[in-house]
Amino acid sequence: MITNKKVLQKMQQEVQTALTKHDQLSEVKEHARAIRLLCDLVLDTEETETVANSTHVQTHDAQEELELRKMMGESPASSKPTVTNGSPQSKPLVEEDANGDSLFDF
Repeated sequence: MITNKKVLQKMQQEVQTALTKHDQLSEVKEHARAIRLLCDLVLDTEETETVANSTHVQTHDAQEELELRKMMGESPASSKPTVTNGSPQSKPLVEEDANGDSLFDF
């Protein structure tokens, strides 16, 4: 497990490296992005721990999946897979002016 102390030390290293390259804007921006990601990691970890402490039901694997979804930009509400196409209950669309099932049938 990665502790907050390790993350903060890495942030400090990134800041020091950015300071040594202060005259190279692209390098500074690159290190700033790394710092932002590390900040998000600390903040997301705190949110995940709060959720885990309030429910007491989540397993370690579920917490990792939640963190991964947050990192990927998915909200917890969108974590359920939805089937939008190809379900056995769906009926094909019938149009009067269509010639067939294919998109290429004119």
